Amino acid sequence: MTHMVEEQLHPETHAMLDRFAEALKEKARASEIKHGFTDDWRRNDWEAQCKADLLRHVAKGDPKDVAIYAAFCWARGWTTIPAHLIDSRYALIYSDGSFGILSAGASLEKAREEAAFADQNETDPRHLTKVGRVSLIILEDFGTIASAAEQKCPSCGREPKAAE
Repeated sequence: MTHMVEEQLHPETHAMLDRFAEALKEKARASEIKHGFTDDWRRNDWEAQCKADLLRHVAKGDPKDVAIYAAFCWARGWTTIPAHLIDSRYALIYSDGSFGILSAGASLEKAREEAAFADQNETDPRHLTKVGRVSLIILEDFGTIASAAEQKCPSCGREPKAAE
């Protein structure tokens, strides 16, 4: 911790973090002894397992275990989001800032066809639909992803177009 941060951090918060760090070290050492771990967290081949273990420990409820697995991710530069919860999809981006996300598996060609269909009667270049790629974090799957905005175009008042 930098000296400047130490001076600005509330003393009670600083003391709590010091106690927590010591508790984490004790817990990590106990796990090393119990499971025979050493510096296995440095391996390159266990990102998915690390994230799965982190979620498993969240469910078990021990904040020290969660913090240790979060620290493993932090040390490796990994997010804590499991890969199966990240989805990349094509989206139609409308001139008013709203967008429609295409269904999983839709191709770039399909996205371009949808944009052309949306723009078939459009004469104003400010309202042409763009195609982009978005990354989604799937928190819960309710079956269908709907359009994210219900606002009107600020320049002409037109309603946003719907996408599949």
